[in-house]
Amino acid sequence: MREEILDGGLSGERARALADALEAEGRLLDAVEAWTLANRVQRDAAVERRLVRLRRAAFAELDRSLPSPPWPPVAPDDAPGTPAGPLIVPAAELTPGIVRNGILRHGCVLARGLVPPARADRLRHTIERAFAAYDAAVAGRATSDMAP
Repeated sequence: MREEILDGGLSGERARALADALEAEGRLLDAVEAWTLANRVQRDAAVERRLVRLRRAAFAELDRSLPSPPWPPVAPDDAPGTPAGPLIVPAAELTPGIVRNGILRHGCVLARGLVPPARADRLRHTIERAFAAYDAAVAGRATSDMAP
């Protein structure tokens, strides 16, 4: 299958065939990767549902030989005079360390300018649709366009 993909290029059909073959061989972590790729090439709600089940089954294959890191992680104290509440940082100054420490010390980080306003509006709208679809499904009023 690998050679066929290399020769003919990647398609949704080839990615699904590879994922099926890997899953049949019991290579669940590799199958998760292949199904994820297949879904990126050609999005499909059935593939997404299959991925949820497969990820759960593949969890047993994860390497757990390393000990878990200590919890909770150490976060440095805020600088003197830091206001109470969420950490507010301009997007240009955001670093992984700031995100980590902000979440550990304040529960969140507000990064002004990180997401353009139009994108933020689309994200908000999509989240609201997801909650509405969930509520409709629970109430037995879901429609076919809510399934994905």
